Amino acid sequence: MRAVYLEGIQVDEGKKIVLDGDVHKHLAKVVRVKKTEKIKILNGEGVSALAIIESVDKKETSLSIESVSKSPDSRKFHLIVGLTKKEALEEVLRKSVELGVSSLRFVETEYSQKSFLKPDRISNILESAYCQSNNPWKLDNIEVIKFAQLEQMIKEHSSAFLMTLLDSNLTHPVTTDSLLLIGPEGGFSAQEEALLTSWGVDGLKLEMPIMRAPTAAVCGIGFLHCALKG
Repeated sequence: MRAVYLEGIQVDEGKKIVLDGDVHKHLAKVVRVKKTEKIKILNGEGVSALAIIESVDKKETSLSIESVSKSPDSRKFHLIVGLTKKEALEEVLRKSVELGVSSLRFVETEYSQKSFLKPDRISNILESAYCQSNNPWKLDNIEVIKFAQLEQMIKEHSSAFLMTLLDSNLTHPVTTDSLLLIGPEGGFSAQEEALLTSWGVDGLKLEMPIMRAPTAAVCGIGFLHCALKG
């Protein structure tokens, strides 16, 4: 079902909502919704509301809330990716929402790119991904961190895994709190991998060709889901 993302909005059955601005323009001019059509409203806090469109005019769209449900927080795993090209960063954002990742951070590394996405671009990508996937929970902690910050972050999680081209060294159990690290184009340097290993990170090698960061995120998170289920 078509959805709109309205972060933090509080909705109740029978409540009337009026949408204007960019959300209204998207619904009216791009999606071309019609009166009596039903859409889903997501607030990023687990709430999904079914709404019926009562009217659409030049300036606003009016909705009536028919039902409201609250989904349990099913987000799993935390993802850290080396800063890479913008196109790949955008794809990582989308895939993280679709995969139900808890949090996403980007790390500066020896081989990483120096630029990042603008806040407005990040918001637009996330909003589109929430609506496309109907994910009712928002992605947390989207920020750029220094490599040195990883040592403390690793200690704060039950286990951490590094996508590597070296051999796997899996010694810690996978939990919903596990952290997955993926390097930028060129990967983590040998010195960085050695540091990560010394900080307690397990190496995870999948028998596949070299993957771009978005592909590695999908495969790595998929592996953790399978491992979590035994």
